[in-house]
Amino acid sequence: MRGLTWLHLSDWHQKGKDFDRQVVRDALINDIERRVVISPDLAEIDFIVFSGDVAHSGKAEEYEAAAEQLFGPLLKAAGVIPQRLFIVPGNHDLDRTTFELLPAALLKPLGSDSEVQRWLINDEERSLLLRPFKAFASFVSNYTGQEQPHYASIRKWQIGGKNIALLGLNSAWMCGRNSANNDRGVVLLGESQIHDPLKEISNSDIKIAVLHHPFDWLAQFDCDHVEGRLMRQCDFILCGHQHKPQATVIKSTLGDCTVIPAGGSYNRRKVEDPFYVNAYNIVHLDFESGKLVVFLRRWSDPRNEWIEDTDSHPGGNFEFHLLSVTSDHLPPLSDYQKRASRENANQQTIEIPETDISVGIKYDVFISYAHTSAEKVEKIAGRLNEEEGFEVWLDKWSLIPGNPSWQHELARGLDQSKSCVVCIGEEKPSGWQKEEIQRALNIQAGERMSFRVIPLLLPGSKPEHLVDFLNNRSWVDFRDDSKLDDGFYRLVCGIRGVPPGRGPSNRKITKNNSEAYEIEKKLKMLSDYREKGLICEEIHLEYQRRALDLYLFI
Repeated sequence: MRGLTWLHLSDWHQKGKDFDRQVVRDALINDIERRVVISPDLAEIDFIVFSGDVAHSGKAEEYEAAAEQLFGPLLKAAGVIPQRLFIVPGNHDLDRTTFELLPAALLKPLGSDSEVQRWLINDEERSLLLRPFKAFASFVSNYTGQEQPHYASIRKWQIGGKNIALLGLNSAWMCGRNSANNDRGVVLLGESQIHDPLKEISNSDIKIAVLHHPFDWLAQFDCDHVEGRLMRQCDFILCGHQHKPQATVIKSTLGDCTVIPAGGSYNRRKVEDPFYVNAYNIVHLDFESGKLVVFLRRWSDPRNEWIEDTDSHPGGNFEFHLLSVTSDHLPPLSDYQKRASRENANQQTIEIPETDISVGIKYDVFISYAHTSAEKVEKIAGRLNEEEGFEVWLDKWSLIPGNPSWQHELARGLDQSKSCVVCIGEEKPSGWQKEEIQRALNIQAGERMSFRVIPLLLPGSKPEHLVDFLNNRSWVDFRDDSKLDDGFYRLVCGIRGVPPGRGPSNRKITKNNSEAYEIEKKLKMLSDYREKGLICEEIHLEYQRRALDLYLFI
């Protein structure tokens, strides 16, 4: 789908060498590398946002370590260049040992707008108060190319025909001044930090503000000025600090905005508080439909991997529609919906569509296999196509040679198929076949319960090779050459979704059986569309009559 995808992390708190951090990091990189299993929409990441606290104490050596241990592997896994990495400072990115060089007025919390403006409006005084971020600013400028990354940093790109603007804000410039060692209620942005930058990005199609602290950490007098302006003039607000993964769609008198915190990417390997888990998210926005999905991910130490964050939201995905990004401000109707609606208004009948109404379905079956079994599998695929007329997705037939996005195409092939045949050879599935199996099972368990996953045992395989949840499904047996006809018949039944009965000698799959099955599917679709109000009762009854007329003459 045409759209925008970004990766959002925060709160890494880089120190020295740490084995537990390395374990979590390695699993994080693996999770990002296999993101197409989460969703094929995530194949291409457009940019990465890091919303503060790269370091633990704002030291130059910590940023050098972060470049080697985090950002280098992260950019490689995501396929993103350093210029598409956008970083803002957090309260751990200021070097508190430099406080002794600051004037006394900056060693205690500021209490009014006039005090804030005094230090932000004047270039020399602003440079002085930003001195504790010297190591941060030097690292980020050299690594990503951001100009003044420690104060109102702006990046603009054109992605998918849309003008995208990121506004990076420093919410940590007055942190560490509270004697109680708690910055809540004294954190400052300053209205002058956002005033001119908001005008500069105002003509962009999508405007994203990035800051470290949530609004409820700001001093009230400052929050009164900046929260409403950012919410009214930005589409998204990304933040970190609170280590709680969530997403909030806000519609209020202040403005309409989507706030997406990242959670903390590393606190410790074994969390003491289950509400403060290591977390990150990937966001995908489809420009055509306006659908936005936040894929919430969290660290699981018992499983030693990053998994969907079902604790924060059922299924680990938070979905909603943003009408403001679509050209017509409404999700587009399918061709069938438009036609049915038009004919319904004219009180006329229409023909039952000849092709599958399900949007995006192109293939009857996706075939997953290990390449050591390629020759045997291609013969099976050939029979399915030539003898039964099935549209088959086989990588050798479907992938374009030289196309670098083959992983995306593989995931898209699964999503566009009605079923998946998993061919098991002499070894247990591994590598990309295992990823295909997991994706197929996710489809079946999630959005399409009618999606069929059919294990197929090739010669030399064993039932114990059925990994994950495949062993809970009845398989098709191709191990005995003398029973291949029976195996092929059962495979065809599985793909069609019909019971095999007593076998091919007692029930032959004929063209007429196939037509009856297709008509049965269409009747089911008609009932579904009637329940959803897409067609009226008169059209529903007319469809049924025509379908039954066809069935009686098969």
